[in-house]
Amino acid sequence: MNKKEKGRRFEYYVKEWLEKQGYQVHLAGKKALYIGGAVRFVGNDFFGCDILALHPEEKVLFVQATYHSDIKKKLDKLAEYKFPLQHCKVQVWQKVEESRVRILEYDGEKLTIVAEIQRGRALFYKVNGA
Repeated sequence: MNKKEKGRRFEYYVKEWLEKQGYQVHLAGKKALYIGGAVRFVGNDFFGCDILALHPEEKVLFVQATYHSDIKKKLDKLAEYKFPLQHCKVQVWQKVEESRVRILEYDGEKLTIVAEIQRGRALFYKVNGA
């Protein structure tokens, strides 16, 4: 399986997890562009994120799902956008190991680990004394 296939599979994992939590989830797709006499398919993300999720009792959720260990690249990509954080949450879901996913939340400047999923169970961390 190549990197794009692994990444897409992980996006579907995140989608299914969020749907089980009551979210309506939409995955970013590819768009076709005509470049140099050929059709090319390129990513069409949501402000640097792969997933947009809605929940009736939560803020709008933007998620960047990644296998990459270099989180700084993801942080730099998110920093390109001015998210209205009073109305939305922005998270990076990082596949760390086969049975472990780290969830980091973006506050407009940095990423903070807020939870992990280990072997299908969510473990939440205290953030800002909450």
